Amino acid sequence: MAQALTPDDLLRLFAVEPIPETNLVELAAEGPDPNLLAALVNAWLDAYQDLRARELEAQVGDRLIRLAERAANLERAVADKRAE
Repeated sequence: MAQALTPDDLLRLFAVEPIPETNLVELAAEGPDPNLLAALVNAWLDAYQDLRARELEAQVGDRLIRLAERAANLERAVADKRAE
């Protein structure tokens, strides 16, 4: 059955509602087959966790690059002051 699901089918099974004044959402899944719903929700959560991990890794990488640039600039400034 899962292989035959279309994106429109999934839209009918799932609901996502933002929780006001937070960065959270409420996830819901409704349908006739609880086992299928559980598998779909687990896959949905796994995909979300993978996405968040990639986003965090990219953010940390960007911060490390900026910190390394700042350190290099500070080292140059210190070397310039010492040379004066």
